[in-house]
Parts: sequence; C-alpha cells; structure tokens
Amino acid sequence: MVFKVCSDKNVYYRIEILWPELLFVMISLNDFVKLYALKKSKMRYDAMLYKENIWDSAIGKTVRCEAIYLILIRLFGGINSE
Repeated sequence: MVFKVCSDKNVYYRIEILWPELLFVMISLNDFVKLYALKKSKMRYDAMLYKENIWDSAIGKTVRCEAIYLILIRLFGGINSE
C-alpha cells in the first residue's frame, strides 16, 4: 500500500505582495524595536547594546523578520545589492 503525500500535478501558488505596506511594516517594526529597547534599558543612550536587550528573543525575532522582508524585496522587488 503506497500513500502519496503530494499530488501528481505541479501546483503553483500565487500571492499578491503589497510592497508599500511591506515597507511600512518594516519601518514601523524598526521603530517599535527601538522604543521597546529604550523602555527595557530605562532610556539609556546605548539601548540596543544593553545587556538585557542583546539576548531578548522578541527583538531577535523582529530583526530576523525584517531581514526576511529585505530578502523578499531583493528577490522580487528588483533592488540590486551592488
């Protein structure tokens, strides 16, 4: 007995990416990360280098999400890295 996990035909998915909204989300996430870091570091001048902020998982996940967005923009948006 053989079970198939996928179909025999090629399946293509297409989604619409709203580029202005994606850029707005990237910029706002960056601002929110800075505000969050300032709040946690009690308004120190080097908030992103504060010892609790370096190892904060929320900041790390948000920065990683921004990096993935940047990869998407470079792949599909036509931005050259040169």
